[in-house]
Amino acid sequence: MEERKFIVQTPRAVIDKGKLALIFGLVFTIPVLIFTAIFDTWNTSAKVLGLGALLTGTGIIILLTHRSPRLEVYGSRLRVVGPGKKEHSFSIDQVGRALRSPSGDRVLFDRQGQVLLRLSPDMENLNLLDQYLFGKD
Repeated sequence: MEERKFIVQTPRAVIDKGKLALIFGLVFTIPVLIFTAIFDTWNTSAKVLGLGALLTGTGIIILLTHRSPRLEVYGSRLRVVGPGKKEHSFSIDQVGRALRSPSGDRVLFDRQGQVLLRLSPDMENLNLLDQYLFGKD
């Protein structure tokens, strides 16, 4: 197998948008809550609080739904780094099966049929992973 190096990961722009929505939501919500509590202006603050809660919730949802691990490929070695998974490495020879689901997810199984890794369809460089695993251009 040829020496390949690439990283499959959630696009940085998606994570940045989630963080930005969360920050703006908190910036809207916290000062308005403090002002409202001090001056008892609940009626006039409802729309701003609603917008802040919406932005905060959107940021949280984006960040939670895009918590995929990062897969680093270095030749025949694969390394998994990221949320919810301890960092671990394995050889391509340890992969017993690789599947693409109808929804676009990629799942790698070891030779005993245990899941090594699940990757979501919106990740960068999945096309390179497909070429690497399935030999398609």
